[in-house]
Amino acid sequence: MLQDTGSLTIETGKRSSRRAAGLLYSQFYPSVKEIFAAGNVYPFTNTAIETLALDKKLRKTWELVGGGLSHQPAALIKAYLYTKLRCHYALLGSMQKSFGIREEHRVSKELFYAIDSRIRSQELQNKRLVVPTGDSSPYYSFTTDNLLRWMRWNINKFCVGFEMVYSFQDPHFVTWEHTRIMLMFLRCLQFSYSGGLIQKVGGCWQDVRQQPDPRQPNGLRRYEGLGFKRTLETYGYAWFLDKIDWNTLTFKQPHAAYMMFNNPSMQTAYRARYRQVRDVRIDFIRVDKARQWMQDFSAVPSCLELLEKYLRQLCLFLRPEHMEAALSGEVPLCYDSVDKVLIERHGPPQLAYGHRLAVKNIDVLFAWLWEWKDGQFERKGWNDKPYRMLYQQSFRAVTTARGKDSARKWRQELKNSFLKSHWMIPYPQSQGFMRKDKETKEFVWWPSFHSGLNCYYARLEQLGSLTQPLPASNIKHHPSNGWTLAPGYTNQ
Repeated sequence: MLQDTGSLTIETGKRSSRRAAGLLYSQFYPSVKEIFAAGNVYPFTNTAIETLALDKKLRKTWELVGGGLSHQPAALIKAYLYTKLRCHYALLGSMQKSFGIREEHRVSKELFYAIDSRIRSQELQNKRLVVPTGDSSPYYSFTTDNLLRWMRWNINKFCVGFEMVYSFQDPHFVTWEHTRIMLMFLRCLQFSYSGGLIQKVGGCWQDVRQQPDPRQPNGLRRYEGLGFKRTLETYGYAWFLDKIDWNTLTFKQPHAAYMMFNNPSMQTAYRARYRQVRDVRIDFIRVDKARQWMQDFSAVPSCLELLEKYLRQLCLFLRPEHMEAALSGEVPLCYDSVDKVLIERHGPPQLAYGHRLAVKNIDVLFAWLWEWKDGQFERKGWNDKPYRMLYQQSFRAVTTARGKDSARKWRQELKNSFLKSHWMIPYPQSQGFMRKDKETKEFVWWPSFHSGLNCYYARLEQLGSLTQPLPASNIKHHPSNGWTLAPGYTNQ
């Protein structure tokens, strides 16, 4: 993070005259890097520690959606603390050592003997190499004590930043803006003690760049970083540009929307299911944004009501690509519509029936599918499904902005909306999200039925005034209680 410092490796081209003469590559580096090298593994380069910056529920949901990969926070905290301890003892044990600049050149045997012959012909083989000092010196000269104390200060600066934001964490909710700041400090730590290729980390190196994007109004997508390239050239040290609010430890507006610290290493590790993991992150950010807006507009009741409705819709949002068609009434409630949604190997749907069902009440079914503090139901393998994570985070966002009573009311409104609009509901079990029929091995669905609503629509049909298909706007007039298991399936 200092100008004019670092390492350099130069490799000659395969067809160049230098390679033909026998020079393969040259390296120039400070030997001080030996302090931190351990089997060529350097401190803070384990990107898994970025998982510490994530909200607990988001991490668990990613693990469920991504499959296989698991990051345990306790182990990562130990790894982080061990890395700090390693740096401490490495610096402490190097105070009495001397370091310098090294050059290494890999050459062919022929070139090596030619150089040796030339040195001997000039009788230089027994003379010491004299390097100029002062302003004409090709290197800087510092005492070991000064250099190592500066390294300790630089490492601690970023550690303190990360740990301060980490200490802000609510036990139930970590804002995405604080996650981004923690990612920033952790990535800066990798370059706090050595040169490294900081240019490859766009979020650190660049200030502002624009990239063609036809989806943007002006055809360009804006990206912003910390601007180390600019501050190194101006000040000789990688200071942060004025893009951080140090009171809240978040990125300032309007920079926040464009800063590039958005992709934790854990997300990129799920390559096979990257899209699903990315979608979970986007929904999490939406909840976090809504929480911020609720705090910003806490004195405007109409805004708060709109944001609460937005969170309810976000929790119930399933297939955005079919949203417009569904809202316009182009997806009628009939078997053809259901068949299009089901995966081919799971059709036709197997409906729950009989008196021996573990769940016979729609309220109990809702609690099993949605709630989390009941202590009654097991949800092995599906406790952290994305929709449950969104539901819990939304509830906490409303609680933070408006209090527990408003959050309970919001939860009841979501339940009402769910019951009004969902007539085929997954029938859960303790060991998996959906129960399978013992004989057919098909997934089982709960068919929801309302006798009063059924009579109402039957009467409209007799009078010839029933609209086909039913418009989506009818849902808001449906009752929210009185729903039961469809009677045609209770006595089989």
